[in-house]
Amino acid sequence: MPTFRASSDAAKLLWGAYHFGAGKTSSETSQILGLTERTVKWHSTRAREAFGVATTTQAVVQAVRRRLIHP
Repeated sequence: MPTFRASSDAAKLLWGAYHFGAGKTSSETSQILGLTERTVKWHSTRAREAFGVATTTQAVVQAVRRRLIHP
């Protein structure tokens, strides 16, 4: 499995997904974080691939477990 080193945008995205709760669309998350929807989707995909998981929620859980983001 590749090592995931959270860039500031990826960490921001994961924190946003965690903080604002499950069920947010890419569009809603992009508006909340002030990023484009394309950026949100790109970082979500990269995080899922890096952690070897299927969903952004699972990526957030992995990031919390690895102490990359803190609740």
